[in-house]
Amino acid sequence: GDRVAYGAHIFWMIKELGWVLLIPEICLPCGAFAAVMMAYGVIVHCCRRPLEGVLCEIVMFIWLCSNVLWMSSEVLFDDPDVEFPWDLCPVMPGEHESLYNHMAVIFTNGFLLGVAV
Repeated sequence: GDRVAYGAHIFWMIKELGWVLLIPEICLPCGAFAAVMMAYGVIVHCCRRPLEGVLCEIVMFIWLCSNVLWMSSEVLFDDPDVEFPWDLCPVMPGEHESLYNHMAVIFTNGFLLGVAV
């Protein structure tokens, strides 16, 4: 429960660092681990606590999933505004504007859902 949630937060912060530095080998797996660990923590706490005790974790999970989707779309498809010497992004260069725009709608709605909850 709680230890898993702490682990999820650690992976979340490492994901953020990898995203800022545009290193997909760090941010993509850490984002996935954070989301899975957060989901496990929410499921465990939903079974043991009342809804009002888990609501904050549910909102954080929705926000994290939206954030991971946003990050994934940027490192996979978007050309960065800032060039780093390691030049690892985008992972899948080429024209993916339509896919990127669809993903943008999904993660924007995810953020709005998190705020609404």
